[in-house]
Parts: sequence; structure tokens; C-alpha cells
Amino acid sequence: MITSVNSSPPKNNHNCKHEIKAQVAGLSCGYVTAKLSNTLLSSANLPIGYQIVKNARSLDEKTNKKIFEAFDIMLEKTGLKNKNIKVEIFTRSALELPEFKKKFRQAIAYDQKLNLKPGIIKDIIVSDTCRNTPEYAYVVGVNAGYNFISNRIAFADNFITPTPHEAGHAVMNNGKYIDKLINKIPYLIRRFNILPATLMLGLLTRKYENKGNKELSPIQKAENFIHNNLSLITGAITVPTLVMEGRASWIGEEHVKPLLPKNIFKNVKINNRLGLMSYAASSCATVIGTHLAVKAKDKIYNKILASKNKTTTATA
Repeated sequence: MITSVNSSPPKNNHNCKHEIKAQVAGLSCGYVTAKLSNTLLSSANLPIGYQIVKNARSLDEKTNKKIFEAFDIMLEKTGLKNKNIKVEIFTRSALELPEFKKKFRQAIAYDQKLNLKPGIIKDIIVSDTCRNTPEYAYVVGVNAGYNFISNRIAFADNFITPTPHEAGHAVMNNGKYIDKLINKIPYLIRRFNILPATLMLGLLTRKYENKGNKELSPIQKAENFIHNNLSLITGAITVPTLVMEGRASWIGEEHVKPLLPKNIFKNVKINNRLGLMSYAASSCATVIGTHLAVKAKDKIYNKILASKNKTTTATA
């Protein structure tokens, strides 16, 4: 009896250390699994992005001019021109300017080293690799953007098709409270790293089971709910982005549809749908990646605990 009492505290301490070890190993494995799965699954966006850029670059100068004129009229009719909206149009020759050479030196150097002929694929790869300078994608014409802080729309002269969509973002940001909220929630989610933080905290949860018909505590029930539904929770965090992008496209299309010939408007609409599809694909990648992360975490966590139990049994 004396021996049993004296050996109890070290066993409890050992159990605690083993639990921490299992949690850390499981969390690490789960997080890495989520990142790798997300990266792999998000590669499905490459064909979509390629098609968006290909469609936009295939338009002739006359067609681009019509889209730009419709975009300009939209800025006028929505009152954006009276709200200090800035529009910056880039040409590829801007890469030769000293300030751009300095700003994009990493991307330019990578572009020169990449053993691919100049074209859409090369521009997309360099832009995705050098994400610390997102403006590079605007200059080379594989992306367009609206910055709600500076109230600025930026795009390249060979990538005019997305301009009504970006103007839609500007209308939302300069419009009513609901649209402003829809436009800013995704920014706040990115700004405060809500998605990765939710994933990390969710992977710390464990799945509790009723043992001996003992009622689970409210905290244990909450952990079970988060653990079982983590993929849906992270997926829900991506929904505001889908809503924002869909709303921006709808606003842009509503304004330029009466101003464009049907065949040109169709091109704008197709690219908007492809853009929304790319965001939807990213959301799906998040859900699947999180589901796999939970599975990986549980496998490692349970394996380490099982090995501890075997050791304890053998010692006993």
C-alpha cells in the first residue's frame, strides 16, 4: 500500500507529459497535413486562372476599349468619381521603370531564371511565387484589384475584362453599410489570421466518449462539437469571401450590361463566373484539407496514447 501511494504522483506527472506530447505531435501533423492538402487541392485553380487570363488577353484593342468605356461610365453613374476613386492602368513596359525594377526585383529575377517562354503560364507562376509584391500581377496582366483603404482600382492594359467586377468592390466599399460590411469582413478575417487560428485551436480539441454512462461536461461537449465539425467551421469562415466576390460581380454586371454588346458582356460574365469558381475551389480545398488534418491529428494522437498504455500495461 505504501509503495502504491508513493508511486502515484510520478505516474500522474508522466500521464500529463505524455498527453502534452500526444497533443503537440498530433497538432503538428494535422497542421502540416492541412497546409499540404490545401496547397495540392488549390492547384486546381491554375487551369481556372489560366482560362481567366486567356479570355481577357484574347480580346482585341477595340473590344477592350468598349469594356473600358463601360467601366468609365459605371464610375460616373455610381458616383465613384466624386468619391476620389483612383484608377491605375499599367503596361508591361512599366517593369523597365527604376521604381518598379527595385520593387519587383525578386519577381523579375525569378522570371529571368524560369526556363519557360514568355506567356500566361510564366506570368502566373512568377506572380504566385512572389506574392509579397501582389502589384506585379497587375503590371503583367494576370490579376486586377481594388484596395478599399486607398480606394484604388489597378489593372493592366491587356487585362480589362475584370474592371466591372473591381468597380463593384468600389461601389460596395463606398456605398451602404451592409455592402461595406460584406466588403470588409473578408479583409478582417485575413488581417487577423482567423482561418489558421481556428484551425490550430480546433486541432487542440479531443473527442470524448461516455465511459460508464458518465455525463460529459459542457466543455467536453463543446470540444466534441468543434472536433467533429472543424472542417465545416473553417469552410464557413470562407463564405464571406464568396458572398463578397459574388456581390461585386453582380453589381458590375448590372451596370455594364446595358452598355455592352451581348457578345462582349458574355465574356465579362464568363470571367466573373470563373473567378467565383476559383474562390469556391479554394473553399472546398479548405474544407477537405481540414477534414484530412483532423484525421491525421487523431491518428497520431491515438497512436502515441496507445503506445503509452502498452508501456504502462507491460510495466504493471
